[in-house]
Amino acid sequence: KAGLSQANFSGVEFQNVNLQEADLSLTEFDDVDLSKTQLQKAKFAQSTLSSMTFKGQDLTGVVFDKGAVKKSNFDKAKMNKTSFFDTEVSKCEFRGTELTKAVFDGAYIKKNIFDGADMDKAKPVLSKEFASKHVLKLDEPKTKTAKKTTKSTKAAKKSAPKSKKSK
Repeated sequence: KAGLSQANFSGVEFQNVNLQEADLSLTEFDDVDLSKTQLQKAKFAQSTLSSMTFKGQDLTGVVFDKGAVKKSNFDKAKMNKTSFFDTEVSKCEFRGTELTKAVFDGAYIKKNIFDGADMDKAKPVLSKEFASKHVLKLDEPKTKTAKKTTKSTKAAKKSAPKSKKSK
């Protein structure tokens, strides 16, 4: 297990490197191709990754928790049990990616592409219906959602039978 936390790897070239179970927490990666690197169960917790290439990579069990992943390519990657807990995930591509049992709890997901991604049992459950509605734009303002909830709550109250007042 390599301990490489708190490093800046921007622009570094990795060729056939084994970083399985490596601690890459609090690191910064910008414009790095990790597609030929072994990364299963690596930890990128609280890290910032931008313009990365993980195309076709086996990222099973990788942790991206509480960080930011932006403008990165995960096309056809195997990301089973990968965690994006409380992470900003924006402008990334997940075409044909396996995301079985991936964790997105608390994640801020914005303008990503999930075409053909397998999201079976992802948390929170990201259904095919979700993906089709939110493929390119996942950043609807929270106020709209709150207003919709308020309107539907008011409608439910209006349609509910009124209880008789006791004397």
